Amino acid sequence: MADRRLLFPFVRESKSADGTITQNARLVSKDRIPLPATAHQSYPIRGCANDTIIPKLPAKPGARNNCCWIETALHALLSDPFVRHFVIDYGTKINLVGGPDAAFAPPPPHPSFSFREYTRGALYMQILYARYSLADALGQAAFDYQFDTFYAQLRQSVRVVRAPAVASPLPVETVNMMGDTAELVQVMLPCVRLFIAFHWSGSAFQRQFLAYGCVPLVTRTVACPGRADQCDLNGLEAVSYGDFDTQLHQVNMFSSPFMLTVTREGGSHSLEDLLNVPAPTSTVRFGSRWQLFELPRCAGIKNCNSRRIIKYTLATLPWMLYIQTLRATAEQVSADPVANAEDEFAHDAVGYALRYNPSRLTVGPTADGQYATYELVCRVSFAYRHYKADVRDPVDRTFTNWNFASATPAHVPSDGDTTSALLVWQRTE
Repeated sequence: MADRRLLFPFVRESKSADGTITQNARLVSKDRIPLPATAHQSYPIRGCANDTIIPKLPAKPGARNNCCWIETALHALLSDPFVRHFVIDYGTKINLVGGPDAAFAPPPPHPSFSFREYTRGALYMQILYARYSLADALGQAAFDYQFDTFYAQLRQSVRVVRAPAVASPLPVETVNMMGDTAELVQVMLPCVRLFIAFHWSGSAFQRQFLAYGCVPLVTRTVACPGRADQCDLNGLEAVSYGDFDTQLHQVNMFSSPFMLTVTREGGSHSLEDLLNVPAPTSTVRFGSRWQLFELPRCAGIKNCNSRRIIKYTLATLPWMLYIQTLRATAEQVSADPVANAEDEFAHDAVGYALRYNPSRLTVGPTADGQYATYELVCRVSFAYRHYKADVRDPVDRTFTNWNFASATPAHVPSDGDTTSALLVWQRTE
């Protein structure tokens, strides 16, 4: 844990003849996929029954009131077979020693993480395991009762909680109890990865999951079109490895961006095209195209007055792709998860359509010319202020639509998807 570079299988240190230690980055963009045994096994999914009680003071709604955004976030995370691997192992460990406190003692304070984030990770792992294990073990009423408690704790962790019994000037998200699935996944998964980083230390699978699981890394190439004798680049290209703004040896795998964002303003769009076309709101740019550097002029130490250009090239092909699909421009999308949900509802009828093949999404090329193929395993849709999830069965490869506790066969509208909010893809080759 002290040296985060050890999390990266492609980072090596070598010693020269004079004893100097140097760091070398060995580019391995398409590493072997060590699929866990559970990746091809069906698992209990199920959902809660929606709490539809209309509150009347001094009554208050239960934690399962307006909980569709939580339900679909758990579906999205458990559809990831690599997360599911650690969730299952989490249950094995607590069953051996009698409880989570004995199996997973909190780590000592460390400057590289927030204890609040670690505490969240412990809670989210407990919730994910409960969803996985209790779905078959309990009847629906008992299952709902258990998750009313879990959802109350989860809401408190993200500051979207049940309304109090007395009237008070509360933030709108507290009253509505509604959040955004993609925003919740962006909170949960890094905390879960932090928990995994501490408690599966020494596992080769753990290190590869943290490095390749869902965080694409890129090469960052900077060049100057001006005169070589006036710029400190001397006519050369400066190449670094990182997650855009961070050198490889400084990458914090617990807070690195893992969710790709694609934005469409109207009409029909191909998902592959959106992933490969740089956009101001893109979290990850897969395209290898030169663009102007954000600085107004070259930052050379000499007298260069030109403008540098920059290019991001995909360096690794992660095992999972989490893709958030936005239906508004950057100015229209609020950072507030509740406002996000409202914005998406407002844009439902504008005529957006996303084209993709659920069985084959090709991503690349990488800096070393590799491509990868992904298969859709979960689609979270949002329409009429309500989230639902289409989850692919790992055995028969069919989709089931989960709407709280109700499950129906589903057909993913790949030819013109107008309601997708989050797509989870698993790499197949």
